[in-house]
Amino acid sequence: MRLDGVELVMGVEEEFDISVRYEDAAEFHTVGEMFEHVFELIQKKPDDPRSETSWIRKAFRLDRSRPHPRSRDAVWKQFVEVVVEQLGVDSHQVVPEARFVEDLGVG
Repeated sequence: MRLDGVELVMGVEEEFDISVRYEDAAEFHTVGEMFEHVFELIQKKPDDPRSETSWIRKAFRLDRSRPHPRSRDAVWKQFVEVVVEQLGVDSHQVVPEARFVEDLGVG
């Protein structure tokens, strides 16, 4: 996984206060695949603010206390915002079938 892909994963982890395993991230080929994984992690996440966070967030003490969206539409909207910000693409390009390498230029 190249730097832009790593930065995207880190941005998603920070935004949603989740931890995505490297092995899982390396398997994401489309926006939809990544979103489904992220949505699943969010749904499994306990509401306890003391729950375990990624080692990156712990190392840099990146802690957010804002609540996380739980509805699929709200998570999708927030997820698209992160992808747009991290990759510098237009929001209309961020659709479930978009491929990271071929369509969004992730190296």
